Amino acid sequence: MKVIWFSEIKWNFLTHRHHHLIRHFPDDWEILFIENFALGKKSHFIPRRDGRVTYVTLPIFKGTEYALINAIQSNVFFRFLFTIILYAWTKTVLLFTGFSGGSRLIFTSNIFFADIVKRLNKKILIYDCNDYPMGFSGALPIAENYFRKTIEYSDISIAVSEKLLEDIRKYHSAESYTIGNGVDYELFANPGKKEPPADMASIPDPIVFYAGVLSDWFDFDLVEKIVNEIPEVAVVIVGPSISPHVRADVERLSKISRIHFLGTKPHSELPSYIRAAQVCMIPFKRTPLIERFSPNKMYEYLAAGSPVVTMDYTDEIRRLRSEIYVAGNTEEFVDMVRKSLKQKADESVLRKIAQKNSWMSKSQEIVELINKKLLRDKKLK
Repeated sequence: MKVIWFSEIKWNFLTHRHHHLIRHFPDDWEILFIENFALGKKSHFIPRRDGRVTYVTLPIFKGTEYALINAIQSNVFFRFLFTIILYAWTKTVLLFTGFSGGSRLIFTSNIFFADIVKRLNKKILIYDCNDYPMGFSGALPIAENYFRKTIEYSDISIAVSEKLLEDIRKYHSAESYTIGNGVDYELFANPGKKEPPADMASIPDPIVFYAGVLSDWFDFDLVEKIVNEIPEVAVVIVGPSISPHVRADVERLSKISRIHFLGTKPHSELPSYIRAAQVCMIPFKRTPLIERFSPNKMYEYLAAGSPVVTMDYTDEIRRLRSEIYVAGNTEEFVDMVRKSLKQKADESVLRKIAQKNSWMSKSQEIVELINKKLLRDKKLK
């Protein structure tokens, strides 16, 4: 089976939902991963191989920090001309890589490919909605229109949360499902080395840990509040700063001796960082984006047997109140960090939650939906 995935992130960026799902697709599925162009990140206009995945860059853009670029992208005349050029470019790439023809599945998680995927022959078009497109700072004014078009053109829409599913069903209620994020359970549940990573070895316990990107939704003030009100803790943060708006916050908190920014780490090394901490946290602001997210980091923490402190951002989190620490506000968040440091977690219970949410099971759910859809379509012919 030939499968094309039109993505909003790069294949060689952080290990994301796309990577995990694709790696658990059936062995006989061959993948073409089409990534967007991103300022400051390496592009691959000549196709590259990574196992059974071929990845290539097409010049599709998301919102940027530059108002002029965003205005040009949103211009109707520009979009019309650009779509013609991009469609021809896409067809050339598909022909060159051996992915032309109609006997193929097409996934999209990038709404700005809507006018392209609509025109391509395919068995099924699947929209994997893993974020709320209008929830990002700098989102293009045309984002909602492309969100609507992507949903209407798709045969199957998959949302990572119940609230995102509600957004999708405003435009198209048929064949829409919730399949949240998951965890590479075997990686994170493996005990591994007992020694902490070298860059955490000198940081005294107790350690409160966060792994993930640092962007507009990250609550830097809450992190500062934790170290101010619990003077014995150190906070360790692993992950890249993907938004220019947070650089000042990172610099400000870097001056506090008990807050440690360790930068980006390979996905395979994250378990050792989690195990070196006493508590893991998800310190986000309440935004439309976060109210619709699915916290895969939570499952990674749980797979490692770590206590988790978070806010009641989503129904997915609220359902786990009896197993994790779920706060309603920042005061409760700090208080629950204190409690989690004093109470020993039942690691077996936490790991069972994570195991039920493995990426393998999530990928199998999607494959099952596709197979059922193909079977129904075959019977109708």
